[in-house]
Amino acid sequence: MGGAVITELNQSGGKIRERRTLLALAVSALALLIGGLLNSIAVSLVPSTPIVRVSVSTAVASIAYAIVGVVFIKSTNSSIDVSTVTRRDLIVAAAGILAIFTLHVLMAAAVAVFSLPQTSHSLIEAAKTTPEILLPLIVLSFVVVAPGEELLARNALQKYLYGAYSRRSAVITASFVFAASHILAYGGTGATPGAILVTLARVFGVALVLGATYEQTDDLFAPVVVHGTYNAVQFAIAYLTFT
Repeated sequence: MGGAVITELNQSGGKIRERRTLLALAVSALALLIGGLLNSIAVSLVPSTPIVRVSVSTAVASIAYAIVGVVFIKSTNSSIDVSTVTRRDLIVAAAGILAIFTLHVLMAAAVAVFSLPQTSHSLIEAAKTTPEILLPLIVLSFVVVAPGEELLARNALQKYLYGAYSRRSAVITASFVFAASHILAYGGTGATPGAILVTLARVFGVALVLGATYEQTDDLFAPVVVHGTYNAVQFAIAYLTFT
């Protein structure tokens, strides 16, 4: 009798996890769709210079992600996790920055040692011919990109998954959703499936760090700072490389 009850509970828990994971994926896909539609409209209304178009497109898409995140948070009777910055937030943010760049170096070394294929983000590919588009992105990383993506990926989706998984498992699942949402950004450059898979594995690793910083603080400050810093440094390095 007891075994049957446990089995039923496990099956029920599995169905809840499945439903919440699928909904998280659907919300992430919806955010991408809405972001794409809005930035297409916005780009058509601004000058055709690459630096303007890329900046507007990036900003509008990030704002769209934030809007979808807020709507989802409100629809699930949750809250937006922004509060007064504490000493713990600062410590976790600093540790997250150290962790994410350490992980970046280790993953880059693994790619080099094992001669693994990889691909670049569509923005980096575009910057090879017009590197100046990267300069405003350094600022936008902190102002809209990191806040928008973290609000959606961590505050909305990861927090929602807490209701079906352990917190650690929710971080892993949300990181998978985050990596999956980047398929188009890394898959539109004619890369092979293997290269896309390797690159998404690196995105997954980065997402784990971001998810852990949010889980440790239950606040957006640390993951936004870590995410913004990581992106800004990548854009700055790419700009210096291409010029």
